[in-house]
Amino acid sequence: KELLVELKEIVSQKAQFPFLVSLESVISMVEDIANKPYTWYLTNLTNYEEELYQNKKNTISPILSFMNNESLQNIYKKATSFISNQSANFTYIDSNEVKEINDILTDKECYKNNKLNTLKTLVDALDLKIKEVLKKEIETVSISINKLKNRVEAMDNFNKLSNEQQTKFLNKFDNFIDSLESQTLIAVIHDNFRQFEDSEYQNMLMEIESLLTPISQDISNDERVTKVEYIKARDLQLNFNKPWLENETDVDSYMQKTKEALLKEIKNGKRIQL
Repeated sequence: KELLVELKEIVSQKAQFPFLVSLESVISMVEDIANKPYTWYLTNLTNYEEELYQNKKNTISPILSFMNNESLQNIYKKATSFISNQSANFTYIDSNEVKEINDILTDKECYKNNKLNTLKTLVDALDLKIKEVLKKEIETVSISINKLKNRVEAMDNFNKLSNEQQTKFLNKFDNFIDSLESQTLIAVIHDNFRQFEDSEYQNMLMEIESLLTPISQDISNDERVTKVEYIKARDLQLNFNKPWLENETDVDSYMQKTKEALLKEIKNGKRIQL
């Protein structure tokens, strides 16, 4: 009966270790036998000896071994947490480890045959791949941010600002790059970059322009900031119907259509954001 109490305590942790449900049928069998009258043991116990032995050998002992091994428990818990926290990154990784990890975690006998050590190896390998991709993404976005920064520094109007004003704008680029180091999700890095490019960067261009616009008593500060309208080059509406360029004529035609679209927006008082 002491074993029965211990098994019930263990199976109560099945939310954390789902494979512990395999103990439930064993517990039912042991409970049934434990409640038999004394005479039953004398005449019928031998009929269950083989099944009891197999349950002990194949289920009870391996699970007790797992529950007494903190290292193995940590491997399993780390793997489940890793799969949950990193799932959004898996679409960016070319790897077979995700399926193999899930196969082990859903295996009702994952606590046997050294499977958890294999699990640890798979998680470590996948973790390394994700970190490598994250590093490359951060480097790529940092390069793109620095290109935007260089464009701002090259603006004639930027060089007319005070040193304090210049530093304020340049710090926004540097702070964004610094913030990338704390990101663990590739999609978030992409989204943050798009938001910076589409909003923060454009706002900076308009603010730089407004700082050098002569103040008029008839124009509010908000109107000065929004006086110049910017449009992104990629948002230009080109009257070009082909899905790709395949010869010199196509290139000439595409360049002409692009020029027409650019000049149209500029004539409408807009500036093209590259």
